[in-house]
Amino acid sequence: MFDKLSKETIRTRGASTGKLDIIRNVNEMPSRKEFNDLYKINKQLNQKGIRPTFAADGTGLILNNEVKTTGAELRANLQHNKGPDVLGKVTQSIPESHKVNGVRSIPAAALRGDAWLSAPTNPSLANQLDRTHSNYGEGIDILRLSSLVCDGVRIALSSYGPSIFEHIVNAESFETALLSLADVLPEAGMRFVLNMTEIFMQDMWQDLYDVLHFYLASETVLYQIGTRVLDYYSGYTITELHDNVSDILAAARNYFLSLNPNSNDSPKKCDVCPGYYSICDL
Repeated sequence: MFDKLSKETIRTRGASTGKLDIIRNVNEMPSRKEFNDLYKINKQLNQKGIRPTFAADGTGLILNNEVKTTGAELRANLQHNKGPDVLGKVTQSIPESHKVNGVRSIPAAALRGDAWLSAPTNPSLANQLDRTHSNYGEGIDILRLSSLVCDGVRIALSSYGPSIFEHIVNAESFETALLSLADVLPEAGMRFVLNMTEIFMQDMWQDLYDVLHFYLASETVLYQIGTRVLDYYSGYTITELHDNVSDILAAARNYFLSLNPNSNDSPKKCDVCPGYYSICDL
């Protein structure tokens, strides 16, 4: 169902916008249940001429580019007659394909992921690891031993050290975020984003945890840094990206600090003690 949603999102909004909308939804990390709910009612949606896409704001689904909902709400309505009549609100037919220069176009690359993960050459390698002192789940161990293939080039994920992998909450969600970004970033750009994620997790994670008191997953940090690069540094050379490392990391840090429910201002790190402080008006 993820592939079907992705293809329909790209078909109706174009490769660039569609892929960004998919990436925005990765931030919410849709669960398997969400996709399972859609799978269960897929036949009914097809019969009624309804095609869901990912919502542009990163939350939920859009039916025929018109009605916003969720997989759970749709299934409850169609299978158990609970909640509002969601499909009854859909008045538009299936949207036409996105037009490029007035011509409908669906590039082959838009309908499939150009990036993919190459599993360890020896499938039993992960089982041979000394798991007694491992900080990772089994799925994360296999992910760490895999390679990301981007623009035909293999990027060994193990080269990015432990700081990323020890804070992955869900290996599948991390893989989804990784491949969604790799579909729209060049190989050098993807290496840059992975490197920034490693630096962030290594140098900033603990300080943010001490302030926020909630767990920052590596997949969420990867997403934030990747979308920051896409939204504000698209077209930059790698040299230019490296010139903006401090700004990119600071922007990601400020985003997470903005989630602090106890303060409207970003706390400042004390130069004397290990704590943080903020200044208020008297």
